Amino acid sequence: MASVLLSSQYANVLKALMREYVYVYWKTLVWAGLFMAVSAGCLVTSTKLIQPIVDDILISKNATQLLPISITFFCIFMLKGFCDYAESVLLTCFGQRVLTDLQVRCFRHLMRADIRFFNGIATGELISRLTSDVSRLQDMVTSAFIRIGKDTFTVVGLVGVAFYADPELACVMLIILPMALFPGRILGRYMRKIADQTQKEMGRWASFLSQCFQGIRIIKAYGMEDHETGRATHIAQHRYELTVHSARVRSIVHPLVELVGGIGTCSIIVVGGWLVIQDVRTTGALFSFLGALIASYRPLKSLLNLNATMQEGLAAAQRLYAILETHPHVVDSVQAKELVVSKGQVTFDAVRFSYREGADTLSNISFVVQPGKKAALVGASGAGKSTLLSLLLRFYDPTHGRILIDGQDIAYVTQTSLRRALSLVSQEISLFDDTVRANIAYGSPRASLDAIQQVARASAAHEFIKELPQGYDTPIGENGVTLSGGQRQRLSIARAMLKNAPILLLDEATSALDGASEQKVQQAINLLIKGRTTLIIAHRLSTILDADEIFVFDRGKLVEHGQHEGLLAHKGVYAHLYNSQAFKEA
Repeated sequence: MASVLLSSQYANVLKALMREYVYVYWKTLVWAGLFMAVSAGCLVTSTKLIQPIVDDILISKNATQLLPISITFFCIFMLKGFCDYAESVLLTCFGQRVLTDLQVRCFRHLMRADIRFFNGIATGELISRLTSDVSRLQDMVTSAFIRIGKDTFTVVGLVGVAFYADPELACVMLIILPMALFPGRILGRYMRKIADQTQKEMGRWASFLSQCFQGIRIIKAYGMEDHETGRATHIAQHRYELTVHSARVRSIVHPLVELVGGIGTCSIIVVGGWLVIQDVRTTGALFSFLGALIASYRPLKSLLNLNATMQEGLAAAQRLYAILETHPHVVDSVQAKELVVSKGQVTFDAVRFSYREGADTLSNISFVVQPGKKAALVGASGAGKSTLLSLLLRFYDPTHGRILIDGQDIAYVTQTSLRRALSLVSQEISLFDDTVRANIAYGSPRASLDAIQQVARASAAHEFIKELPQGYDTPIGENGVTLSGGQRQRLSIARAMLKNAPILLLDEATSALDGASEQKVQQAINLLIKGRTTLIIAHRLSTILDADEIFVFDRGKLVEHGQHEGLLAHKGVYAHLYNSQAFKEA
């Protein structure tokens, strides 16, 4: 069986699991192995005792041995029960330890992955890998040691009993039993393929659910409940068909083993019975042999089913290791130093960037935002404004060119120190399933309640927070589902205010606010940006009329820059955007 597994494409994954997890907890496995060996020995011993019971007690009618041998059986079963319990607990601890370590390792790796990785894989797929795949791997690890350890001990011990009872019949058994190995070897290839398809389908299902639950308002608003139910039915039906097919392939081992077992048992009964009738063998020896043969079927079938479990588990392990083997594109250089912000000057120097090869998103962008100044980035949708902020945050690295803060190339400073110097308020509001207080203090965990309340007042959030059932300790649900869009945005702004970074990035920061709230928040932002370098992306150009510098982008290029009045007089792209908005608002 081991040769079947090690010859497969998953051999390297199995070796990695052994090296990185199994060997780490070898003491637990040694103890579990000892209890397995004792448990298997108890079963073998009870089978061996059949011969003296039949020959020395029943046939010889020797009643004096009944009580001692009964007590012996009782002690054997008590010992076996204790060993089974200890083995089960130890292996459960081992399996859960491996599961926990692998989940934490994968999550830690994902937290260090860059944005490009997350853009290329569905959220549901990642959730499936860290839940369903890890669970299958745990089943494999636990089952493997139970079956390889305990069942192997049991089969070897029972074969020993069979040889002791009747060597000739045991040789017949050893000729017949290996026939049961061939179905498992052949079916293992199919199980591997089916297991991989099934787990991919689980990821597709998890991704579908994640999208539907996040977009439930849109689904209902557009009356698409039946459409999404139809998609769910299609995905669920496909998963059902794969699961049933997997069960059929896995279960076909049972009748094949029973067929081989039936042939073997029938042969032993005919040959052994004839030998007993001819007084060549004792009745006890035959019964002991048959007991060992029948008792060996269960662990033998378990070992044969192990191949299917191993293939499923190793397919899951391969998908998990695929995550661990990915490497971020954005990494700290070997010479990376801490960013020191003395003034806050931001410089883009001949920056080019593309998400896909051959299609530039930004082309030769060069501009400077002076320390403490308010710079606005404007342009039509898709002009590259948000990409500029992503590059400044080092979510991506430029294809060409440099970005500098106070003359320091951000490619050669640590990402931690860079992002500590930046505060971001995005149009994509991200809140966590926690309290109001925890969400505002996210990134500033040591902040006092007074400091939190101060920034909440400045962001016009304090009034609605007071009205919540538990005030600042009120849980807000996943992504702030219990709050309105404007309330969520105000918490996001408060979080950025509390961070108090020297460089402020506002990406459509007031897009979700009504007029009254926007006015209050804008006043707070005006206080916040004093003395700080600020880059603002604004959809409503009326909010950036007082910007010290306005940079106008069109199709990934910087086409104009200056102040509001000068750009209007130029009658270029900015003037066209501004006049279009003014016409719509009129």
